[in-house]
Amino acid sequence: MAEEKVKEKFEIPFDENDAIEPPEQKDEYQPLVVQKTELLTDDVLKRAEIQVNGLNKVKLLCMRSTNSRDWIKSGDNPYLTLNGTMKIRQVWGITIKDTKIECETIKDESGTYKLFTCSGKAIWQGHTIEDIGTCSTRDDFFGKKDKKFKLLEDVDLENIKKKAYTNFQNRILKKILGFNPTWEDLKEAGIDIDKISKVTYASGGLGGGLISEGQRKRLYAIWTSAKKKDDDVKKYLVEKYPYTEGHTSKIKTSDYETICNWAEKK
Repeated sequence: MAEEKVKEKFEIPFDENDAIEPPEQKDEYQPLVVQKTELLTDDVLKRAEIQVNGLNKVKLLCMRSTNSRDWIKSGDNPYLTLNGTMKIRQVWGITIKDTKIECETIKDESGTYKLFTCSGKAIWQGHTIEDIGTCSTRDDFFGKKDKKFKLLEDVDLENIKKKAYTNFQNRILKKILGFNPTWEDLKEAGIDIDKISKVTYASGGLGGGLISEGQRKRLYAIWTSAKKKDDDVKKYLVEKYPYTEGHTSKIKTSDYETICNWAEKK
């Protein structure tokens, strides 16, 4: 069966009003361009070395502007959360603009699913780049239950849109800053990687199971940062999610992000 695609467009509520205007730069960074006719003299090599050292400092300062709660262990590499991308944007005065999100409804042999694509531009030091971030309703975390794809109507589309936007921010910041850290880089920057939560899936289903221990630790870190008390969280869970009986260990993965969003509000 050939794929059938239908496109839709959405507005993103956190777009240009959330953009960070870059400060004035008196000594604006300009990348080294070696002309074809330019010989690799000691002066050229020295300038190149200075710029390499500068880029390494940029990477280090990016990491030092974050902490362990701004990263997630996803697969083999560290993944920067949306909160982490915002911190780095503020450090360097990076403007994100012209952000839009499109949705394609696609039919194939396995059924119907939606693919969200977030696109936009990043501006820094007079340079502008474009990139995209994607996420579909077949996402491993949000789109599966008992190792099978959920029915489309059972997937929370807001979570899919948010992840596409986070993936976009993550990709475009790394691209414009030349920033793609490893676990060793995070260690050298002083980040305790043992405190970074790991994305794991509770037994019994990705969407219908219970949250992992790492997710519980992340939730705890979020509410303590927001100055909430343990009793406040327990009361909230009992009132809004009575099945938990006030225990975070009983939170369903399908409710997790909504609870985290509440917990981070001061």
